[in-house]
Amino acid sequence: LGRPGRDRFIGSGATIELAEWCCGFQAIEVEVGLRPTVDLDAARLDEVGVEHLALASLVDVVPCIEVVDFRFGVMVGLPAPCLVADNGVNCALVVGEPLDLSTDDVIGLDALTVRLAVSGGDEPVAPVEATAAAALGHPLIALRTAAEIAVSLGTPIRAGEVVSTGTCAGLQPANAGMAITATVGEGQVAVDFA
Repeated sequence: LGRPGRDRFIGSGATIELAEWCCGFQAIEVEVGLRPTVDLDAARLDEVGVEHLALASLVDVVPCIEVVDFRFGVMVGLPAPCLVADNGVNCALVVGEPLDLSTDDVIGLDALTVRLAVSGGDEPVAPVEATAAAALGHPLIALRTAAEIAVSLGTPIRAGEVVSTGTCAGLQPANAGMAITATVGEGQVAVDFA
């Protein structure tokens, strides 16, 4: 999970030149993005209490594709802190339009179906289907965790920022020529790689 820099947000339907954006092993992850409608500062977190589901009425849900740029040279064997030290090896976050979800729908977000479809590229990638529960059990748990860490660092999550809640469909290698479509519930986000 992470808070990508604003200069690394890309709208759905874009084409990314991998050689210009990435310097290491490139991959993609389908993620549920949560965009708070209010600041998640210490006072707000105290107000909603420790129950992560209490955040359901305070967020918009957006489908996302994280573009991973793994700069460490090896993909396995590194401890988790090495991976999150540079914001989850995030290169870019492709963001779709917000889903039209009620508070009850957001509470049930862990059951939301997430799909990944890839065409083109050097090697075929089989479609992947999962649920949003892959994001720490529920995307709101990931948001609550990120909000608490952000407050402890003195940089609370502000209204309108997008928090990516972690991969729901695993890490998939990416290369030039691929067209990627991610479906999160009824929403879609797409990106092409050149």
